[in-house]
Amino acid sequence: MNIMKYSLVVALIICLSAGLNEMYAGFRHDYTQAYKSYENAKNQAQLVASAERFLKLTERDDAGALKENCYYWAGECLYKLKKYHQALGSFERVMLMPGSNKEEAARFKAAMCYVKMENVKAARWELNRFLRDYPSSSLVKYVNNQLKKLPDTAGMGK
Repeated sequence: MNIMKYSLVVALIICLSAGLNEMYAGFRHDYTQAYKSYENAKNQAQLVASAERFLKLTERDDAGALKENCYYWAGECLYKLKKYHQALGSFERVMLMPGSNKEEAARFKAAMCYVKMENVKAARWELNRFLRDYPSSSLVKYVNNQLKKLPDTAGMGK
């Protein structure tokens, strides 16, 4: 009897696994299509459509590990559209996801959003945090240059 229960459990796991793989393959296809549309975006309307497409993908139950990528690329679209506050929200979502493979890039872009919004205090804090968290990043030289360009905040509200 125990062997029969074990066999049923194994069969159920195999069926569920196959179904999940198929479901994830569908998401991966949709993600790839969204990324291609982002890469090929030539104007604002196409960037808006790409951002909306990526954000829509984050709502899906089958997003899995690509959910963080969807938030990241939505943020990139919004950044290119100069919607820095909205882009920052997407990048922050990525940074809140434990073990994100996009955390370094998202932290850098979040800092750049603050730079573009002229929030000097937050930009300085984020750029310094980036240097602390990613001292061997290929972006270190660029981040240091951005820090040098920021005005002195002594006596400033921002």
